[in-house]
Amino acid sequence: MLSCLSIKFFAIILLIIKCLVLIDAQSATNSAPQFRIGDTEFLVWNQTKFPWKEALKFCANNDMQLLTIESEEKQMKLNEQLEKLGFIDRPEIDNRFIYWTSGNDNDSRGNFVWASTGEAFKYTNWLPGMPDNWQKNEHCVEMGFRELGKWNDTQCKYRRHFICERFTGDSDKNIV
Repeated sequence: MLSCLSIKFFAIILLIIKCLVLIDAQSATNSAPQFRIGDTEFLVWNQTKFPWKEALKFCANNDMQLLTIESEEKQMKLNEQLEKLGFIDRPEIDNRFIYWTSGNDNDSRGNFVWASTGEAFKYTNWLPGMPDNWQKNEHCVEMGFRELGKWNDTQCKYRRHFICERFTGDSDKNIV
């Protein structure tokens, strides 16, 4: 049987471990590519691939949101920045440059929304023939599959890089 002192010691150890993980994540986010478009800051997480839900949590834990693309203008500016950084998909180098967006139809099949805002899609940039819900198991939206900036529905369990964003209200500063 654990004593009260043992339980407190165990809780302190867990807290220390959690802090070390957060510090490690923070130092890693500082080294990840960042850029700004207008008054929105972007973080391209290209160091580790996560399943969709983990990417969503990672962004939230860093006071950001998983990418939401509300307009063609935003899509084009994102494409431009990703090209500048060299983060585009090329057929000869597999799927290294596919990114999660916050798009999904997890709550209502066929009705895609942005998890970061709860808004239904008003703008789309699907690959031809997408979304197709292949094998009735594709409910999360990735960007960059087969073509820069194009969207595809895929299984949420797949591991992808991702882009977090944060509205700053300050359009004077440029991180690029």
